[in-house]
Amino acid sequence: MRNIISLLLILVICTSADVTVSGIKFTEKFTYQTDTFILNGAGVREKFYIDLYVLGLYLKSKSNDVDKILRSNEPQLFKMVCVSGLITSEKFNTAMVNAFFNATDGHPEVYEDEIERLKKAFSGTWNENDEFIIYYTPEKGLELCKNGKLMDVINSGMGFKTAIMKVWLGPESVSESLKEQILGND
Repeated sequence: MRNIISLLLILVICTSADVTVSGIKFTEKFTYQTDTFILNGAGVREKFYIDLYVLGLYLKSKSNDVDKILRSNEPQLFKMVCVSGLITSEKFNTAMVNAFFNATDGHPEVYEDEIERLKKAFSGTWNENDEFIIYYTPEKGLELCKNGKLMDVINSGMGFKTAIMKVWLGPESVSESLKEQILGND
Protein backbone atom coordinates (compact mmCIF):
# COMPACT_ATOMS: atom_id res chain seq x y z
CA MET A 1 0.00 0.00 0.00
CA ARG A 2 2.82 2.37 0.89
CA ASN A 3 4.45 1.78 -2.51
CA ILE A 4 1.20 2.56 -4.33
CA ILE A 5 0.76 5.85 -2.46
CA SER A 6 4.39 6.77 -3.15
CA LEU A 7 3.97 5.95 -6.83
CA LEU A 8 0.78 8.04 -7.08
CA LEU A 9 2.50 10.98 -5.37
CA ILE A 10 5.44 10.80 -7.77
CA LEU A 11 3.05 10.55 -10.71
CA VAL A 12 1.14 13.66 -9.60
CA ILE A 13 4.36 15.63 -9.12
CA CYS A 14 5.78 14.57 -12.48
CA THR A 15 2.60 15.30 -14.46
CA SER A 16 2.22 18.87 -13.23
CA ALA A 17 2.55 21.24 -16.14
CA ASP A 18 3.43 24.25 -13.99
CA VAL A 19 6.61 25.91 -15.23
CA THR A 20 9.14 28.01 -13.33
CA VAL A 21 11.22 30.41 -15.42
CA SER A 22 13.90 32.59 -13.86
CA GLY A 23 12.26 32.09 -10.45
CA ILE A 24 8.73 32.98 -11.64
CA LYS A 25 6.06 30.27 -11.56
CA PHE A 26 3.57 29.96 -14.40
CA THR A 27 0.68 27.72 -13.46
CA GLU A 28 -0.72 25.16 -15.89
CA LYS A 29 -4.18 26.73 -15.61
CA PHE A 30 -4.76 30.42 -15.09
CA THR A 31 -8.07 32.18 -14.60
CA TYR A 32 -8.31 35.83 -15.45
CA GLN A 33 -11.63 37.58 -15.05
CA THR A 34 -14.11 35.02 -16.43
CA ASP A 35 -11.70 33.15 -18.72
CA THR A 36 -9.73 30.05 -17.84
CA PHE A 37 -6.57 29.47 -19.84
CA ILE A 38 -3.99 26.75 -20.31
CA LEU A 39 -0.31 27.61 -20.31
CA ASN A 40 0.94 27.24 -23.86
CA GLY A 41 4.53 27.95 -22.90
CA ALA A 42 6.74 30.30 -20.94
CA GLY A 43 10.22 31.66 -21.43
CA VAL A 44 12.71 34.36 -20.67
CA ARG A 45 13.76 37.43 -22.64
CA GLU A 46 17.43 37.87 -22.12
CA LYS A 47 20.03 40.20 -23.49
CA PHE A 48 23.77 39.73 -23.08
CA TYR A 49 23.05 36.73 -20.80
CA ILE A 50 20.95 38.85 -18.44
CA ASP A 51 17.33 37.79 -17.81
CA LEU A 52 15.14 40.86 -18.35
CA TYR A 53 11.58 39.55 -18.16
CA VAL A 54 9.71 36.30 -18.36
CA LEU A 55 6.66 35.80 -20.54
CA GLY A 56 3.92 33.21 -20.49
CA LEU A 57 1.37 32.69 -23.25
CA TYR A 58 -2.03 31.45 -22.11
CA LEU A 59 -4.56 30.14 -24.61
CA LYS A 60 -7.87 28.28 -24.47
CA SER A 61 -6.10 25.21 -25.87
CA LYS A 62 -2.42 24.56 -26.55
CA SER A 63 -1.05 25.24 -30.00
CA ASN A 64 2.34 25.65 -31.61
CA ASP A 65 0.76 26.86 -34.85
CA VAL A 66 1.69 30.56 -34.98
CA ASP A 67 -0.76 31.39 -37.78
CA LYS A 68 -3.63 29.75 -35.89
CA ILE A 69 -2.76 31.67 -32.71
CA LEU A 70 -2.49 34.98 -34.57
CA ARG A 71 -5.78 34.45 -36.46
CA SER A 72 -7.69 33.24 -33.41
CA ASN A 73 -10.43 35.61 -32.32
CA GLU A 74 -10.86 34.10 -28.87
CA PRO A 75 -9.51 35.18 -25.49
CA GLN A 76 -5.72 35.03 -25.21
CA LEU A 77 -3.35 36.31 -22.56
CA PHE A 78 0.29 37.21 -22.13
CA LYS A 79 1.63 37.36 -18.57
CA MET A 80 4.95 39.18 -18.31
CA VAL A 81 7.00 39.58 -15.14
CA CYS A 82 10.04 41.85 -14.80
CA VAL A 83 12.98 39.90 -13.35
CA SER A 84 15.74 42.49 -13.67
CA GLY A 85 16.36 45.87 -12.13
CA LEU A 86 18.10 46.81 -15.37
CA ILE A 87 14.89 47.05 -17.38
CA THR A 88 13.07 50.35 -17.34
CA SER A 89 9.84 51.47 -18.96
CA GLU A 90 11.89 53.68 -21.30
CA LYS A 91 14.01 50.75 -22.47
CA PHE A 92 10.99 48.49 -22.81
CA ASN A 93 8.98 51.08 -24.72
CA THR A 94 11.88 51.80 -27.08
CA ALA A 95 12.19 48.09 -27.75
CA MET A 96 8.42 47.88 -28.35
CA VAL A 97 8.56 50.67 -30.95
CA ASN A 98 11.28 48.75 -32.79
CA ALA A 99 9.37 45.48 -32.41
CA PHE A 100 6.19 47.04 -33.81
CA PHE A 101 8.11 48.12 -36.89
CA ASN A 102 8.78 44.43 -37.57
CA ALA A 103 5.34 43.26 -36.40
CA THR A 104 3.59 45.60 -38.85
CA ASP A 105 5.83 44.88 -41.85
CA GLY A 106 7.43 48.31 -41.55
CA HIS A 107 4.19 50.28 -41.05
CA PRO A 108 3.83 51.01 -37.32
CA GLU A 109 2.09 54.29 -38.14
CA VAL A 110 -1.08 52.24 -38.77
CA TYR A 111 -1.21 51.70 -35.00
CA GLU A 112 0.47 54.91 -33.86
CA ASP A 113 -2.26 55.82 -31.36
CA GLU A 114 -2.46 52.28 -29.98
CA ILE A 115 1.33 52.05 -29.58
CA GLU A 116 1.38 55.36 -27.70
CA ARG A 117 -1.36 54.10 -25.38
CA LEU A 118 0.55 50.88 -24.80
CA LYS A 119 3.70 52.84 -23.97
CA LYS A 120 1.75 55.05 -21.57
CA ALA A 121 0.09 52.04 -19.89
CA PHE A 122 3.47 50.42 -19.27
CA SER A 123 5.31 53.62 -18.32
CA GLY A 124 6.49 54.58 -14.87
CA THR A 125 8.89 52.79 -12.59
CA TRP A 126 9.54 49.11 -13.21
CA ASN A 127 10.61 46.93 -10.32
CA GLU A 128 11.57 43.29 -10.10
CA ASN A 129 8.44 41.12 -9.86
CA ASP A 130 6.18 43.73 -11.46
CA GLU A 131 3.54 41.79 -13.37
CA PHE A 132 2.01 42.92 -16.65
CA ILE A 133 -1.02 41.33 -18.29
CA ILE A 134 -1.99 41.75 -21.93
CA TYR A 135 -5.46 40.21 -22.15
CA TYR A 136 -7.42 39.98 -25.38
CA THR A 137 -11.14 39.35 -25.76
CA PRO A 138 -13.15 39.94 -28.95
CA GLU A 139 -15.69 41.99 -26.99
CA LYS A 140 -13.30 44.36 -25.21
CA GLY A 141 -10.08 44.26 -27.22
CA LEU A 142 -6.79 44.44 -25.31
CA GLU A 143 -6.75 45.09 -21.60
CA LEU A 144 -3.39 46.25 -20.29
CA CYS A 145 -2.76 45.71 -16.58
CA LYS A 146 0.18 46.39 -14.31
CA ASN A 147 0.31 44.69 -10.92
CA GLY A 148 -3.41 43.97 -11.01
CA LYS A 149 -4.40 47.52 -11.96
CA LEU A 150 -6.16 48.13 -15.26
CA MET A 151 -4.07 50.71 -17.11
CA ASP A 152 -5.96 50.91 -20.43
CA VAL A 153 -8.32 49.08 -22.77
CA ILE A 154 -7.52 49.33 -26.47
CA ASN A 155 -10.40 48.13 -28.62
CA SER A 156 -8.92 48.30 -32.09
CA GLY A 157 -9.99 44.85 -33.22
CA MET A 158 -7.99 41.92 -34.46
CA GLY A 159 -5.40 44.01 -36.32
CA PHE A 160 -3.75 45.45 -33.24
CA LYS A 161 -4.15 42.20 -31.30
CA THR A 162 -2.30 40.41 -34.10
CA ALA A 163 0.40 43.09 -34.22
CA ILE A 164 1.10 42.92 -30.49
CA MET A 165 1.23 39.12 -30.61
CA LYS A 166 3.65 39.29 -33.53
CA VAL A 167 6.07 41.18 -31.28
CA TRP A 168 6.78 37.81 -29.63
CA LEU A 169 5.40 35.35 -32.20
CA GLY A 170 6.05 36.96 -35.58
CA PRO A 171 8.70 36.03 -38.12
CA GLU A 172 10.90 38.82 -36.74
CA SER A 173 10.02 38.39 -33.06
CA VAL A 174 12.07 40.11 -30.38
CA SER A 175 13.69 36.75 -29.55
CA GLU A 176 13.57 33.49 -31.47
CA SER A 177 14.37 31.45 -28.35
CA LEU A 178 11.58 33.18 -26.37
CA LYS A 179 9.20 32.55 -29.29
CA GLU A 180 10.02 28.84 -29.25
CA GLN A 181 9.58 28.71 -25.47
CA ILE A 182 6.13 30.34 -25.43
CA LEU A 183 5.06 28.08 -28.29
CA GLY A 184 5.99 25.15 -26.06
CA ASN A 185 8.67 23.97 -28.48
CA ASP A 186 11.64 24.41 -26.18
